[in-house]
Amino acid sequence: MLTALLDLISETRNSFIDTLERMQANGQPIVLCGAGYVAQLTWDFMQQHKMTVDYVAISDEWLKPDSEFNGQRVVGFDSLKATGLQYNYIIAMQYIDETLRARLAQNACEILFYDPTFVGINAGEHFTTQWCEDHQDTLNNFYNNLNDDLSKATLIAYLNQRISAREIYYHEVFHPEHYFPKELIRLEAEEVFVDGGAYNGDSIAAFLEALQQQNAGPPAKIFAFEPDKVTFKLLEQNTENLSQCVCINAGIWHKATTLRFNASHALSSALTNAPDGDEIALDSIDNVVAGEKVTFIKMDIEGAELEALKGAQATIKTYHPILAISIYHKPVDLITIPQFIHQLHAGYRFYVRAHHPRLACELVLYAIPSHRALTH
Repeated sequence: MLTALLDLISETRNSFIDTLERMQANGQPIVLCGAGYVAQLTWDFMQQHKMTVDYVAISDEWLKPDSEFNGQRVVGFDSLKATGLQYNYIIAMQYIDETLRARLAQNACEILFYDPTFVGINAGEHFTTQWCEDHQDTLNNFYNNLNDDLSKATLIAYLNQRISAREIYYHEVFHPEHYFPKELIRLEAEEVFVDGGAYNGDSIAAFLEALQQQNAGPPAKIFAFEPDKVTFKLLEQNTENLSQCVCINAGIWHKATTLRFNASHALSSALTNAPDGDEIALDSIDNVVAGEKVTFIKMDIEGAELEALKGAQATIKTYHPILAISIYHKPVDLITIPQFIHQLHAGYRFYVRAHHPRLACELVLYAIPSHRALTH
């Protein structure tokens, strides 16, 4: 009997939105704590939903004169404490130590801790139970076609944490072996690896380590795509001893073109329409590999995965490589990416793994052709 996914989702409310409503109702000033990427993600979401921020605050030791955040003056926590008033604190930082937590509690009306990835990375929408209901047939099909229990538990944990914005589910399904989980993937001799979003070569290093652990021998070739110019230099430096590694200073897309790119160097970077973004080259996997056999494709390219898969159609249809594709940037990725891969090759077996210990991001879809799947 097929399981209905919605029956397994326990969360119906978003704790961030509910807590903001309480903050607005109690009448105390709302303080956004932090001025980095998480704060920007949160600020954008709040602006989109017409939620007010009265203060932006950081620790006084990091405060610089005339600091601003989106045109708003940044203040220190000590100055807020000195007023003797109470505040509503939104903790928009990736990490907060116990000392700061205790300091803020002394004059807090409410303190909101949350998983900031609930707003989506590079997405215009976030997960809700209504969204899941609207797409329940496709989600049910995806869930029931996952090939092991951990995959199913991971998908449920991901959805519950994204819907609720509560950081309580994902750690239970955390898997430390990013892109190369040994219970799923048996690497072979002469692998040809395409790394989409190669960054500084960290996933290439993990790939080589996995090959060594499995006694698979060195790869035949590596195609490493990285669009950011600064990071690309690090990639070249870190792979200069790999004669079989071809570094390409471009992103991957469905065709060769140029677009604008914003390198945030935080939770994500992204293609952007902003005029101040850096112009980058894009190319397709099919163009670059030019018919060469590919055995493994990895992608973490900040929401451009579907377009990049479209540009790898010929390679995937011909060679059925293992695919490790990030599906956490936009809610619709859960629908469009598995569907598209299945259309290219119906023989893929699907698995998902969670590769962040706390936050509901780094969700990877593994599509493994039957001839390379490990038995369970």
